[in-house]
Amino acid sequence: MYYEIRVGGAYVPFELYKV
Repeated sequence: MYYEIRVGGAYVPFELYKV
């Protein structure tokens, strides 16, 4: 699944691992 990670105040789609 793709999650939106806030980087520098901007949202960037990143594929996170199952943790």
